Amino acid sequence: MNSEDLKVILNNPLINTSAFAAKMFPTNTPASAKTRLHNKLKENVAGSGKQRLTDEDIAAANKILKELVSEINVKTNES
Repeated sequence: MNSEDLKVILNNPLINTSAFAAKMFPTNTPASAKTRLHNKLKENVAGSGKQRLTDEDIAAANKILKELVSEINVKTNES
């Protein structure tokens, strides 16, 4: 997955970006995590310059998405 793929996924209205951001940036407050993710997705200028999704961000997002898919599969198979 690349940054453009992640942007498409997170722009899906079924994804709660606040909760997603809190999992991606667990050391930040929820509000700060949401702002950080928003700035990176929109490549806003903040702090020291243009914010971008890093390889570490994409890896963290991929891990969160895989956990979600696994949980959905488990719950779906229980029915």
